[in-house]
Amino acid sequence: MRQQAATAHGGTATALLAPVMLAACVGGTPSPEAYELANIYADNVVPKSTPARFTRAFERYCLDDATGEIDARLRADDYVPVPRRAGARVQSWVVDDRRPAVMLLDGGAGCSVAAEARTGQTTGVRALVARRFPGATPIDPATVGADVEQAWAVPDKTGSILFTQRIGTPHTPSRLVLGILRGNG
Repeated sequence: MRQQAATAHGGTATALLAPVMLAACVGGTPSPEAYELANIYADNVVPKSTPARFTRAFERYCLDDATGEIDARLRADDYVPVPRRAGARVQSWVVDDRRPAVMLLDGGAGCSVAAEARTGQTTGVRALVARRFPGATPIDPATVGADVEQAWAVPDKTGSILFTQRIGTPHTPSRLVLGILRGNG
């Protein structure tokens, strides 16, 4: 059953985990957010977040606020949406400080946070999984998506999957993504 849940998510993890990029084109009259995005410090698009800040952002935006009011909460917390490319299923949000980027999959099907890899993040993620999902069981990361490093089946009725993904190599600046893919129930 766990294998089915992971397989059912198919390429969803890959879509959710695409690197955050600022859109270069804004048609018509630029929005206020376009000006804010244009001035964001480049290292803050996907910043180096502390392990605590990284896991707190995941809890706040991906676990505690699954009510559909997430856009309002992100805006209230100074995040701005990155313009989407045509056909994109993921809405990325960034803020001009050291908080992680947040990515939301359409329809509430998934949520993730991303930051540059930093010491202590893996330990922080494992502690969060143990604390918030004590019955979570490890599953084969390859069944969730490309470059997924760790994955857990969540003991809920929907078949949700928690995962981490590394983008990059140990020899270059790399990113860590922590996400949840919500099942259908």
